[in-house]
Amino acid sequence: EEMAKISSMSERQLYRRFREAFQITPQRFALLTRLRSVRSRLAVTDQPISEIAHEFGFCDQSALSRSFRKEAKITPLQFRREMRAPGSREHGEQPT
Repeated sequence: EEMAKISSMSERQLYRRFREAFQITPQRFALLTRLRSVRSRLAVTDQPISEIAHEFGFCDQSALSRSFRKEAKITPLQFRREMRAPGSREHGEQPT
């Protein structure tokens, strides 16, 4: 709604144009952006996952874990452990 006001478009028009331009909905883009930030935080801090969840707008750790697992195919804790393992990938890179 706020983005639509800023862009002087209706919500529907913004949604349609965003999807045409990026082949993704604004909501999905926002989720993927949040998850990218979560991955970075998991890789470089020992901050509790529940705190990270709240910081990035998830209602609780379970909500973050469900979204994270759906996208990354592993849990946030598994991701953190992989990032900390010897010979791990670069910080924040999503495992395949």
